[in-house]
Amino acid sequence: MATSNYSFSSFDKKKYNIIENIEKRKCHIVAFVNAKFNVKAKEIFATSVIKTYLEKIAYIDINALDEVINEFATACLDLDIDNFPNNNPNALINFLQNQLENVLFNKWMILSETEDWMDNQDIDDDNMDTMMSVIPTEQPMNPWIPFASPYSLTDLPEEYEYHIKNLPFLIQYEIVRLLKPFGPIEPSDYVWKELNNHSKTQMFDSLRIICENHLKIQYNLRIDYERNLPSELRKLLPYTSSLHKINDQSNQSFAGPKKGSRLHVKLSANVTMQDMNLKLDLNPPTTTFSRRLYRIYSSERFLSIKVKTDFETLDDQCRERLKSLLLSPLLLAGRTYEFLYAKEDTLYYFATTGINLEKINILNVINHNLPLEGYERNLNMTTSKFRNRISLAFSNTTNTITFEPNQIIYDVPDIEDNLGHCFTDGCAGISLAAMKKIAEIMGYEETPHVIQGRIGGAKGVWYLDPSSKYDANDIWIKLRKSQIKYHVNYRLNHLNGIDDQHLRNLEILHVVSSARNAGALNAQFIRVLENGGVPHNVFIELIKENVEKIKNQIVNNDDPRSLRAWVYDSGNLSNRRLDQKYYNMNTEFFGDGESSVSCGFSSLISGWPESVFEQCVEMLDAGFTPSNCLFLAKCLKQILKIQLKSLFNKYRIELPLSRVLICIADPTQKLRPGEIFLQLDKDAGIDERTGMRFGVIEGDVILARNPCVLPSDIVRAKAVRNNFLDKYYNVLIFPVTSELGEGSLVDKLSGGDYDGDKVFVCWDPRIVLEYKNTPVDLIQPSVKNAFTKSTETITEYIEKYLPCVQNPIVNSKTYKLQKLILDGFFLDQGIPLGMYDRYHKLNSSHNGISHQDSIYLAQMFAKLLDVSKQGETLKAEVFERDSYKFGKLKVPHWMKNDNTQPNRNPTGIMDKLCNTIKVEIDNVNRPEFSISDVTPSQIDPHIGDYWQREMHRAENMNDGGAFYNDLCLIVQSQRNILTGYNSSYSKVLNSEKNQPNSSNADDKKNSIKNKILDIDLKYINIFYNDPPVDQYRSDILNHVDRADPESEIATYELNLKATALYNFMCSYKPEGTCAWKLAFRTLCKIKARMVEREKNATIGGPRCIVDEMWNSLKVDRRWLDRG
Repeated sequence: MATSNYSFSSFDKKKYNIIENIEKRKCHIVAFVNAKFNVKAKEIFATSVIKTYLEKIAYIDINALDEVINEFATACLDLDIDNFPNNNPNALINFLQNQLENVLFNKWMILSETEDWMDNQDIDDDNMDTMMSVIPTEQPMNPWIPFASPYSLTDLPEEYEYHIKNLPFLIQYEIVRLLKPFGPIEPSDYVWKELNNHSKTQMFDSLRIICENHLKIQYNLRIDYERNLPSELRKLLPYTSSLHKINDQSNQSFAGPKKGSRLHVKLSANVTMQDMNLKLDLNPPTTTFSRRLYRIYSSERFLSIKVKTDFETLDDQCRERLKSLLLSPLLLAGRTYEFLYAKEDTLYYFATTGINLEKINILNVINHNLPLEGYERNLNMTTSKFRNRISLAFSNTTNTITFEPNQIIYDVPDIEDNLGHCFTDGCAGISLAAMKKIAEIMGYEETPHVIQGRIGGAKGVWYLDPSSKYDANDIWIKLRKSQIKYHVNYRLNHLNGIDDQHLRNLEILHVVSSARNAGALNAQFIRVLENGGVPHNVFIELIKENVEKIKNQIVNNDDPRSLRAWVYDSGNLSNRRLDQKYYNMNTEFFGDGESSVSCGFSSLISGWPESVFEQCVEMLDAGFTPSNCLFLAKCLKQILKIQLKSLFNKYRIELPLSRVLICIADPTQKLRPGEIFLQLDKDAGIDERTGMRFGVIEGDVILARNPCVLPSDIVRAKAVRNNFLDKYYNVLIFPVTSELGEGSLVDKLSGGDYDGDKVFVCWDPRIVLEYKNTPVDLIQPSVKNAFTKSTETITEYIEKYLPCVQNPIVNSKTYKLQKLILDGFFLDQGIPLGMYDRYHKLNSSHNGISHQDSIYLAQMFAKLLDVSKQGETLKAEVFERDSYKFGKLKVPHWMKNDNTQPNRNPTGIMDKLCNTIKVEIDNVNRPEFSISDVTPSQIDPHIGDYWQREMHRAENMNDGGAFYNDLCLIVQSQRNILTGYNSSYSKVLNSEKNQPNSSNADDKKNSIKNKILDIDLKYINIFYNDPPVDQYRSDILNHVDRADPESEIATYELNLKATALYNFMCSYKPEGTCAWKLAFRTLCKIKARMVEREKNATIGGPRCIVDEMWNSLKVDRRWLDRG
């Protein structure tokens, strides 16, 4: 190959030699494979993994390619070609590709271990932190590997970079996630051509086409509707188009920040440790709430990772290995992600460098949010507090008003008594003008009185200062000493020209609004109240009232509006629909709900909703009622069971005369010890006793806070009217004084404060008048001695030398802070909070919550809640002793997982409540129990009329019986579908019954669910395509074009088939499911049209509404009082 006419740089020459030598080695492998297997061996090199490793190995040692050839040949010598049948020619090629990938990967790992990448580098303290952000790509022993391809690396293949470097990063991320090595799609010429032939705005559509074609070929699936797919295959489709706008918004820089509510794109992954590797599984992008750091740097620079490892099973050596691996930089999608922070069960990685990305190292990110350089007060905080206080930048907040430095009144003293008890811990005042601006930014018509938020290094609650009069220019905020978690010198920054705007923005977590929802008792509250003197019969009466209230909402109720409102609220559909639209079912937003029943949208092309709540709402909207539809009655009964089961599992007893509210310290200092003030606004509901609005609550109340485990954790106090506080609504106001040095009232409630804690307040006389306060117990010495405490400061930790012979980088400030944060995360995983909660339940169920052992366990539980923040660690010997002593106690009936059988000899209140609810559930579970006192007819009259009308028309047509015969053909076809469908269902259910009990109930449940989904999809296909069009004889139906299902004639045929299937199913089993699964939306449309025709003379049928509008509709409560 002539090269004399071209001038190579030294790098070009090396790269040219690499390519030339790779091609030579490829020829050797091709010759070997052709000789042994007689196949098209060149296809072996088609994968990007093989191409990448060949180049990497050749770059380090060209001669190592010869070793690869020999090892590959050795691995294939004993291969029996008969194991690969002729009818599957790709099987051998796939096997050989895997063998070659394995050999290449092993060779690469050996070479990368021996490559001394830090040789001859002069490392000192000044450039150490810089080096952390420019660690070479060829870093030794990079532990990160794709989950789907363990013989690959996570960094971006060179061919990808050429094609995607100029695309928006969200598109780049999706290409990396969906193509090999992370995804299943081969990066072929077709793929790159499809992507390169479209503009950036069309890239989503082209990427989706690529994915759909892959699914069609690989799984023989027709992607008519995304929710037809099982969840695992659904991940193989790119993000939803609604993320386009959100991604543009999330990329806006903090300069000139967007005010008000804001969403961000969230990139996430799961990681599993395997030996010395971290297997990374990328998730589809979703959306998440706004956070301070997302607004500063854009959310796409962050990668949230969940560790899918049971930490309790790891020994000390494995834990240290996992920590070391997690601190390794992650090369992904052309970026270098480094560990930044860990919170709860999530690790946050930040992209320090990358394609078209400004370089920012981890230390700068930390220092920008929590200033360390030049801040001695911050450097002197303990390491445990440092870990905890970084979290302020990760709170879900809405950015609002920006204060000028002179508008921030800093270090305001707290109100304390002579013993040092703080009475204003976490709350302070804010001016009326500032609060009004906040309301305007957040879109509130009325100026709030109380907000919860963050500003710089301060957190807590701010109330409208009673001294503030309205003046548009009188904008200020007070920061009490108790609110300041780390320090920011606003005035000095201003004088030095340092931009600290992001630390002067008030970020809102919560705005106090109308307290519409009643509070509820739970198991902890019930047991403390019982200990305080509330009789058992009170709780039994209350739980029976709750059951009756739930049943009265649905039993013998045929009003579609009130039923719809109840179902809508019970299923939390407003939040779940938003979840579906904006958050891609991200449970970070609204949790997993009250039951295991899914609350998703339509899961089948027929429009059949996945959720029983959505099924009922849509059927009620169409005009069905329980009295004319047995299937709807069955679905409503199922929801009733769900509601009662929630009551049974959680012992959640709703109390109309209670609320759960944020609390603040008395801004006027007018309340006396033991007094509280509570005023509810006009939207908080009606007092059922008087029929009047609540207004100011007066009289004795009880106060509690979760968790509630000590006998003294519920306090009886006196609610009073106080004219000085009449401007405050929907917030609990506590006094700033106490008697006999008892400390603040909120501190008695499980150690609460005023930084956003919510308190349960109840004024139901049946509970309040019987309850007596219990004195607070002093912390037992055995609890104090159960922990070791660290007082090491940030300065002391940073100055400490960490011995490491091989890698001096571990002594950089960056690495030390990363390790400090990750060490705290691992300590948190080992806190046995759940175990002590269980031990407390066991012991107190047998001996009462006032027993000394119960007090000890309750105090241990309370202590463990705060150990991470306080830098304390539970001694191993203490946990071993307690586990031995309390772990063997007998499990009471109410705590058992299988408590379906009543306890014949109940002793405690919890067992009695368990039995009471069980009786109600058994009653509802009886086959003869019906939610309607009217026995529905087998066939809905409107759908029945539709079919009869068509039959009558066929009988009177002058077409020689052609149309009548077509209807009979349809009937026979639907009869066959129903028979086959029911038979398939029975086989699946019977086969699962005969299977041995699986150790994993979730696996068995998913197996059944997937098999049923397969049946549904199979018979939907049959339903839409049977009978064959060429068997129709009438002019009406023999021109049906099923390729155009929205055409009038195709819709008409669908209506006929749906009504025929429904009628036949109802004659066999009126409450059956088949017709609904296969023709749900069609049946609803027929019903609505027939009802509208019956009630109105409007031409054109019922109102038409698209999903976008329908999803936002909710019944106005005023309609529920009208006929």
